[in-house]
Amino acid sequence: MGEKWKIDKIDTSDVARAFAKELKEEPKTYFLQGKWGSGKTEYLKEVEKATGKNLKFVYFKLWEPKNKASFGQKLYESIFPNSYWVKTAVYAFLIIIAVVAATTVSTYTIAPSIASSRKITVILVLSTLITTLITFYQNKFFDINRFLLWIDKAVLKRKKRPSVLIVDDFDRLDIETQEELYLFFNQIKGKIRIIFVGDWNKIAKNNSGYLSKIIDMKIGLPIQLQSENIAKMVNDKIKEKVEYLDKPNIKSASDKYTRDFDFTDIAELFEKEKRTPRDANKYLSYVENQLISRKKLDKIIINQELYIIYLYLFESEKYDMLLGNYKEIIANPKKGSQNNRIDELIKRILITPQLPEFSGMSFEKIPTIYFIDDIATNHSIAELKEFSKDESKLVKLFNYENSESSREFGYFLEDNKNEPYLQDYSIMAKAAIESTASSSYRGPNNLLREVLQRRVAQLYDEKSNSDEDEYKYIILQFEKVFNEIQVKQKQKISSGNKLHIFRTLIERSNFEKFTYDSYAQTYFKDLVRNTEEEQNFGQNKFDYEALIYELGFNYKHIVYYKVYQQVFPSISSKVKIIENLNDVNYACFWGIYLEHPIEFASQVKIGDLSQFEKLNFMYKGKEYYKHVYKRCRSVIENGSLEI
Repeated sequence: MGEKWKIDKIDTSDVARAFAKELKEEPKTYFLQGKWGSGKTEYLKEVEKATGKNLKFVYFKLWEPKNKASFGQKLYESIFPNSYWVKTAVYAFLIIIAVVAATTVSTYTIAPSIASSRKITVILVLSTLITTLITFYQNKFFDINRFLLWIDKAVLKRKKRPSVLIVDDFDRLDIETQEELYLFFNQIKGKIRIIFVGDWNKIAKNNSGYLSKIIDMKIGLPIQLQSENIAKMVNDKIKEKVEYLDKPNIKSASDKYTRDFDFTDIAELFEKEKRTPRDANKYLSYVENQLISRKKLDKIIINQELYIIYLYLFESEKYDMLLGNYKEIIANPKKGSQNNRIDELIKRILITPQLPEFSGMSFEKIPTIYFIDDIATNHSIAELKEFSKDESKLVKLFNYENSESSREFGYFLEDNKNEPYLQDYSIMAKAAIESTASSSYRGPNNLLREVLQRRVAQLYDEKSNSDEDEYKYIILQFEKVFNEIQVKQKQKISSGNKLHIFRTLIERSNFEKFTYDSYAQTYFKDLVRNTEEEQNFGQNKFDYEALIYELGFNYKHIVYYKVYQQVFPSISSKVKIIENLNDVNYACFWGIYLEHPIEFASQVKIGDLSQFEKLNFMYKGKEYYKHVYKRCRSVIENGSLEI
């Protein structure tokens, strides 16, 4: 994957040299303004480097919750970084001496004769003295803090290689510690160089004027470290990374659109909310993770993913709201606050975006892949282009069980319908027809339907080069495909399957003239007859299609498609045939005929079926519509129907 995505090192050397020159001139007290993570420490290191050996920088970090040492001790340890280990070693040595002393005294008490030696006497006196000193220290008879502060002042005020005391994270200190600092630094003001570092607006005593009394000059970070420049660097880094990453399967120059993005809105948020270099690197880390590790690059709209990441990191409440309510937000884009900039951008970037062509699957179409840590299981635009020419891959896409990918490819066709490479639907139509041979579902998915309809439109255009009747020409072209598939699969495509495919075109595309053509009339009558004459009629896939054609497709249609005959038979006259259908055919037939979803039996009340006049007759001692409802419900509950 290469180096981690980070903004480039920010060069502040010119400004640092100017500040270093000012520090050398005379002792002053400064306040360096900047948020936590804004690059203040790195900038001061640059200033220290620019001063050479003329000044000694002492970094005084009071904001360390685990460090319970006194003010004087902390300052002393900052001036002498190695003193902590020396102090610890000395203290451990004294503890050992104290233990020895206590042991010696105990021995003397038990056996006085042992103490007659001069050496033992010296040890006793020395041990007692050390023990007494430790006791004094532990009980604070001697003010070690004041002593250390005296040393601190002396060292800080020395003229040979003067010190620059950096008081880091001053805004994060509690009020008590800040007041202690005010008192101390007020005593040495004008004698040493001091730089307070923090966010001025967050300092607890800012309004009382304490700080202003000891600060000679308030300075800001260099422009290079300001949020405006940080946002620009983030934008440049993302563009640099996505432009030079490998682009597998890219066959057309138009694929560059998958990596185009507009960072303007997010840059505005970076500036408005004063995002820091630390924020920037954290953000870039997530961008790299989502686009590369989660394999979303070339599969999503980059603008939209970048905004989702921003919400996740810096507006967690808004992210959680979007995660929990994205369906409602997509369904009602005008609903909700338009005054809040974050809400406004959710709608403008995610719901009603101005998108370039070929830019990927939008949040509105496939929202789930955009959320953090979800893996993009969809395909890149380049892959989808390749699929449009690969029959074996298309067969899998058209399979209803692969519904997410089918829906994705459908969006791809819709978004790119005017592209030259998508003008020939012959391969796609063949794959769509082939996929139905292995499907027992009641009807094709939207993708299959869309492709077949486009293929028919294409055939209409081709008809201008043929002397045949246009409807006959279309049917013969489909028959040619049927024959090719039969040879390939070494099995016959049933008449019911053919009816299934043509019903997709006739019912959905409203090819009314197509259904009245004499050649088509004869063709469909033959298919219906052949289906009903098949061995074990009612047990084979798509047998129900013959009844759909005979009964006029749908009972609720006002204008019947007279594909099979002018006068449709009644349900009661066909009830024996209908009831001999196996469970799958039975549920599919009623789902299509009554224009309900295939699982309607678990959703529709019995009373809803009573509205269909043709079902209001007696069958085996009760109303037929009740029987239909009961059997369909049984099919669903038993799991007999494969969806």
